Amino acid sequence: MKRLQETKPIWHAVIWIFIYIGLNSIGDTLSDTIGIYKSATCVLLVLLTAFLVIYVKKNHWVEYYGLVMPNRQAAKTALYYIPLIIIIPINFLSGFSLKYSLIETFLFLLMMLCVGFIEELIFRGFLLKAIAEKNLKRAIIISSITFGIGHIVNLFMGAGTIDTFFQMLYAVALGFALTMLVITTKSIIPGIVFHSILNALSVVGTIELSQRTEGILTIYVIVVSAIYTFVLILYGIKERKTYMHLE
Repeated sequence: MKRLQETKPIWHAVIWIFIYIGLNSIGDTLSDTIGIYKSATCVLLVLLTAFLVIYVKKNHWVEYYGLVMPNRQAAKTALYYIPLIIIIPINFLSGFSLKYSLIETFLFLLMMLCVGFIEELIFRGFLLKAIAEKNLKRAIIISSITFGIGHIVNLFMGAGTIDTFFQMLYAVALGFALTMLVITTKSIIPGIVFHSILNALSVVGTIELSQRTEGILTIYVIVVSAIYTFVLILYGIKERKTYMHLE
């Protein structure tokens, strides 16, 4: 895989995307057989997370892929991540509700922490960096849209068509914001934290929302993400050059 990353970095990223999707599919099938929601999926994604951490460290890619904390100036430039913080409460628009048993809730929370790490490393690490080697603007667009469209797999996991459509829309918008955040801060850590928390808290938020409400929430996320993306573009001109270690 290291050789592939050096010679064909885009294929390296694509293969990891398919590995991630495949493990999710296998895990969900096994979980249904076991009868405990996301149990096998959680185990597989925890193992994948551990493997990726070792994989990146062993190949000395920690800094290259942004697995470092952003400095104080970067946090200031990124407005201390306030736009992302105000998106998180959408999980509680209609109150709190435990959807699963305690053990299932714990497994779901643990799994979502892994999902945040895996998806940010793959899309804002492997894929973004691979395409950016030749064209940074193209990398921003492709990695962001791919991240959003990737949520179409939820259709095959039982999600409704409208729900999946809304999720894809705001995932694309968030993809652009998180991608620009990586370029501005040279770190995927803020994105991992945000992504993990947003997904994890969905397990205790009310799931029954009308299509109208979901539409409003989608517009809200898109607007906030678009504004944040624009701000990061304005403040991140110098960072775009240094992201690829170019002056």
